[in-house]
Amino acid sequence: MEETRATLKEKYDGYCFSRNGVKVYNPSSLLNVLADSAYDYYWFENATPSYLVKFLRRTRVPIQNLEEDIEIDADILEDFRYNDPNYIIHYLFYSGYLTIKEYLCEENRFILGFPNDEVRSGFWRGLLYYTRPDVSSMGLPVDCTLC
Repeated sequence: MEETRATLKEKYDGYCFSRNGVKVYNPSSLLNVLADSAYDYYWFENATPSYLVKFLRRTRVPIQNLEEDIEIDADILEDFRYNDPNYIIHYLFYSGYLTIKEYLCEENRFILGFPNDEVRSGFWRGLLYYTRPDVSSMGLPVDCTLC
């Protein structure tokens, strides 16, 4: 029972929507796990990142730092503007890719990051899927699976 709870928490918990918010599970994914009796990544089915990939291509934002927590002023995060240089952070936050990991009260700043393994995996796998490199130019077998 404890192992199951730990696995569910690691894969599907972690969403937080306010400064003092409680972390919650993804209800859709959790219901799918219970229905299928399988730990799978269901979030990707509901959050196809094609729009995100197009946006990242257009803005050429470096995404390698997304594995690290992102610190941002609360005022900036809450004041969403389309042409803001922090737009990618807003985009990822409001679309569910990033969530509040911590609120630093004295500095009025948020620490953001992926909420759980399901979203992290869906994000990176989605980018691979929508940016499919030509494996023949990489010296890999044609039937090689990248993700």
